Amino acid sequence: MTFKARVARYEKGHFEHRQLDYHLTRPTQVRGLTVKQPREQLPINDKNALIGYIMRQNRDFYLANHRPVDDWYLSQYRNWQNHVHGN
Repeated sequence: MTFKARVARYEKGHFEHRQLDYHLTRPTQVRGLTVKQPREQLPINDKNALIGYIMRQNRDFYLANHRPVDDWYLSQYRNWQNHVHGN
């Protein structure tokens, strides 16, 4: 989705603990993006496969931030993919 909007300030919080924050207002030129190819199905019913999918999609981020990429979760995602696609 793409759009243009104005930035406006507002105060949030209670009387003595107010904080200045920002939000977008008056959106214009709103457009939805067209999908050129079908998206991958997500393993929403299999927690371990979903974690593997997230690790695979964000592998570079994980490695750059010294976070582990667990091969077991990646294999759970591959097993789920093979099961769904009948491989």
